[in-house]
Amino acid sequence: MPTFYWHENVIHFAWFKHHIGLYPTPSGVKAFQAELTAYKTSKGAIQLPLDQPLPLELVRRITDYRKQEVIEKFRLTE
Repeated sequence: MPTFYWHENVIHFAWFKHHIGLYPTPSGVKAFQAELTAYKTSKGAIQLPLDQPLPLELVRRITDYRKQEVIEKFRLTE
């Protein structure tokens, strides 16, 4: 599964028959729960249907959120 890794796993993604699975860890899903009501979610996953436009801005913000969590965890500077 492709993964963006920066000091630890930031976000994973995978292509399925009917959706793209986005795995931003449970904290990434929880932080954006209000914006994810149109998508099927679970504890640490978001399903983005292939028959709808990808919410690229939302994916970017979720990824940035996870990156910030890593920065804080490891006390890093960008």
